[in-house]
Amino acid sequence: MSGSFDAPAMGIAFTTLGDSDAAQAVLPDGKAGLTRDEALDLAGKHAGASIDPRQIPGVEYAAQYGIFSDTQVTNAHATRASLHPLANRVAWVVQYFGPGVQIPSDGPAGAPVIYSHKVSVAIDAATGDFIEMYVG
Repeated sequence: MSGSFDAPAMGIAFTTLGDSDAAQAVLPDGKAGLTRDEALDLAGKHAGASIDPRQIPGVEYAAQYGIFSDTQVTNAHATRASLHPLANRVAWVVQYFGPGVQIPSDGPAGAPVIYSHKVSVAIDAATGDFIEMYVG
């Protein structure tokens, strides 16, 4: 496992549940959620690579499940209860990292390009729906 699955500067927090390295997520209601392999397959489809990132030389990966929140995402038309639609979601977070991960910065024209070598993809552990992807 490399580093943290959190990105506090972006309002993202992730707290692992139980044996988060287990082969299958156990949802808060006790039902079985996605397996680790299912989460890896789904995350790979959303990671932005033309092939499964696990097949790219120089790319390592890790997956954990737990409670995912992104407090900077808000719903402007929401009721108070759904103001933060990405708060406290049971999710798998799959992280790809290493020299094979090359994500260029998106700075102003003429700025030097800086590459990030880590990207995380959050997948809903109950439904398999894509939640979000974040860099760094």
